[in-house]
Amino acid sequence: MGTGEHFLVKNQSRIPPGSNSPSGKASPAKGLTGKVRVAVVIPRYYPIFGGAETQCRLLNKYLLASGEVEIPFLATHYLEKTLTKVEYVDGICVHRIGRPGISRWASYGFLLSLFLFLWRRRRTFDIVHCHATGVCGLTVSLLGKLTRKIVVLKISSNGELLTGFAKRTGLKQMITARIKTVLAGITVKTAYIVALNEEGLTEAQQAGARNVVTIPNGVDSREYYPLPPDRRKLLRQAYGFGVYETVLLFVGRFTRSKGMEILLDAFQSLKKDAKLDNVHLCLAGSGTLQQEASDELLSERRKKDYDERIHVLEPKIPAVEYYQMADVFVFPSRREGLPNVVLEALACGLPCVLSDISPHLELAAKNPLADIRTFSSGSADELGCCIREALKDVMNRPQKTLPVHLENQFTMEDVSGKYVALYRHLTAGWGIQVRSKNNIADKKIC
Repeated sequence: MGTGEHFLVKNQSRIPPGSNSPSGKASPAKGLTGKVRVAVVIPRYYPIFGGAETQCRLLNKYLLASGEVEIPFLATHYLEKTLTKVEYVDGICVHRIGRPGISRWASYGFLLSLFLFLWRRRRTFDIVHCHATGVCGLTVSLLGKLTRKIVVLKISSNGELLTGFAKRTGLKQMITARIKTVLAGITVKTAYIVALNEEGLTEAQQAGARNVVTIPNGVDSREYYPLPPDRRKLLRQAYGFGVYETVLLFVGRFTRSKGMEILLDAFQSLKKDAKLDNVHLCLAGSGTLQQEASDELLSERRKKDYDERIHVLEPKIPAVEYYQMADVFVFPSRREGLPNVVLEALACGLPCVLSDISPHLELAAKNPLADIRTFSSGSADELGCCIREALKDVMNRPQKTLPVHLENQFTMEDVSGKYVALYRHLTAGWGIQVRSKNNIADKKIC
């Protein structure tokens, strides 16, 4: 069986399920409802727009709908003063803690506040599921080790684990690197690591993880699906696009790591082809509260080479209408874990033009019937060629409902079931009575 089709907990005999204690003694169960109590931690959360945040929110909905998981609270960073410190989102109590802002000191304040917050509420949960590694994951791992709680850390983006603890040259840098290596070891050795794909699995193993779980991201197939031609035509008209116009779509954060400048260069090259003068580029997303934001780059480029065919759309959660009215999805990102936006585009039947990073290549291999084209990451020329090929195919295809070729393992119905099974496995030694597994695909998502 390949990754994404199952989960694998390695070296189970070294750390008994339900224990982060070297002695292997499990803490007594506190749950009285028969549900596994999972506290959720994520550095950013709704209404912040991003793949990790969207995936976390969708997973939370499905976990609650399963009837087997209780989420007593979700802890996230208090990034903006305009945000409410405590509120209910989808029936979950969200606590925004720490100092507002994205500076280094604001991040440090969040981590300290997070540790104290979890410590005070340690009797209300059995598992801490942190949707991040790095220093945030380290903080949660230390808390888990001191409280003998199970810690699950998800690698949201490949490279974040090793990059966060990268080695450097020079005496001072070598000492710092050594300290970071030790901290990285603590992070991965006392927690159960969730990798999204083969690249993430390899990264976790290289970092010294003892227990590695492979579970991909998932898409809500009941919300993301292609429209029939008549409804699609009406939706496109609502956004101002005619029958003979073609729409390229990018959805994501407006940051340099997503390849925004490459996409703009490639689109400008399409001007040379008179047959493509009816092609529009829609950019859906934002650079707000993001480091290395590309908002200024986008603004400068539009002033210099103004093109009425470039449209900046408001971030939408969910962005399903954008996919349903588009013709081709483009995603030139330089680094990813398993991008939700690509899964969403595939679920809506869109041809995808993607950078040739490992997660995209793995997606193409596991979805052989999907229309996925890849180009050398960072090459605007190759991106332009791939877009032209995809557009020509789109213009020649018959008007019908787009076919969907996304494997079931990438649906949230399947993914959430794997997480429920993982939680049950990890808490097996704690004496928690978990209800029999229900078919959550038939349950209403609140």
